[in-house]
Amino acid sequence: MIHPGLVGGPVFLDYNATTPVDPRVLEVALPYLSTHFGNPSSAHTYA
Repeated sequence: MIHPGLVGGPVFLDYNATTPVDPRVLEVALPYLSTHFGNPSSAHTYA
């Protein structure tokens, strides 16, 4: 028996590893991903 949600073919809804980032979020986060970063495992306060 086919699940009713698969009638007509499966629908791919997996954004697990490839979810697009909202451009507004990217704009705010970019400085912290490119210049203002540190190693959270380090003992210094910058991390």
